Amino acid sequence: MEASEAMMDMQFDPSQSTRTFVLSSVMTEISVVISGVLPKMIERAPKVRLDLSKHDNEIAAVSEGKADFAVITDVDLAPDLHRMKLYPLDRVLLVRKGHPLTQLKGPLLTRYLQVYDRVSIRTGRSASWVGPEQGLFQYERFMEHTRFSTSRFYSAWGAIEKTNLISVCGWRAAELAMKAYKLTALPLPIDFEETEKWNVLIWSDSKHRDPAHKWMRGLFKEWAIEDAERMKKLKEKDLGVPKYK
Repeated sequence: MEASEAMMDMQFDPSQSTRTFVLSSVMTEISVVISGVLPKMIERAPKVRLDLSKHDNEIAAVSEGKADFAVITDVDLAPDLHRMKLYPLDRVLLVRKGHPLTQLKGPLLTRYLQVYDRVSIRTGRSASWVGPEQGLFQYERFMEHTRFSTSRFYSAWGAIEKTNLISVCGWRAAELAMKAYKLTALPLPIDFEETEKWNVLIWSDSKHRDPAHKWMRGLFKEWAIEDAERMKKLKEKDLGVPKYK
């Protein structure tokens, strides 16, 4: 099998390939990943295409062969799916600059958040992972404080800038939001315990040995290494994910 795979790899020439890869993801920060992967792909494989598509069920799209990859949070994924860690979720609280929560002395507590209306990010996943803020507001009935729910998080940034709406999101999405609007990121409440979660690249076993597919996965791996180094440098400058000191 190793010899066969080696022969297949030799037959794949990125510079001549005309392959179109389909990637599925609803994450706002997918643009951060694409900005790192796409230039590498264009430089090394000028005829290869990447199609970022939206599917109602990203996991099913990968399993059924409708998508080559998906970028998704690694929660309750089937064991037959292959996965590659890309970056930790690193969730934060996104609010406007000057929001009352930014004026507090001392760390945030969960009860401080529960009085504010919020933007809820839909993931399209199962009940076990309905949204990034699950856990913080798990006892809220009928979503009474959710004023806007969306899978397109960027559609709410302007409204968050002009109101006291709050939202829980991943750090890389918050980075994009803070570049575009007058927003700031706060650490999650100090009394909220969360296990580390990762966003991952997933693919099916039927694609696993495809040499073109392996090559494309290598580009994502390169980006993941580069992004980890970028985050390390931000942390050294105290410009990374906000933490309590």
